[in-house]
Amino acid sequence: MVSHEKKVRIVFTTSHKPSSKLRTFIKELAATIPFSIKINRGKKTLNMLYLEALGMGAKNVVVGLERKGNPSGLVLYSVLEKPLGLRREVLVKISGVSLWREIADAVKPYNPSSIAILLSEEAMEIAEALVKMFNAEPVFSEDEARDFDVLVRIVAKKNIYLVVFENPSTRKVVGPIIKVSGVRFWLEKQ
Repeated sequence: MVSHEKKVRIVFTTSHKPSSKLRTFIKELAATIPFSIKINRGKKTLNMLYLEALGMGAKNVVVGLERKGNPSGLVLYSVLEKPLGLRREVLVKISGVSLWREIADAVKPYNPSSIAILLSEEAMEIAEALVKMFNAEPVFSEDEARDFDVLVRIVAKKNIYLVVFENPSTRKVVGPIIKVSGVRFWLEKQ
């Protein structure tokens, strides 16, 4: 068993045979979200992913989906101990992403340990899904987010929501920008 220096809460992986853009997107997400790790999917089934996540002590598994070579969604699975297995909870539908290398003045986060999501009326359902997916703290103002390493801001643009990861003190982008077109919950919201 591989020892992990930090406690892993979230395991990021891809669908089978991912495109290079999806692999890079998932790698950047795992670097941006605290206490997360990216693992290569290869031929692993969901049951194999479950066993690996359980062995690491992770609470969530997030699988990146793609369509025509571009990221198209993130599916959140909860790691259950009783009954054993993964429980599908949330799908975040993606219509596009901008990677770090495509964003001017973006900086990579250095080992972030806390993340907050700025709640807004127009994007409450998306914020709720992201809080659950990233084990994030919901905040209602930028002042509340000052002590966090990463702040997730959701900006409404017509029928699309931009999910922007930034450093709350410098306001610089620290992760990929995700264009979210919707969410789907499989379980009742808590």
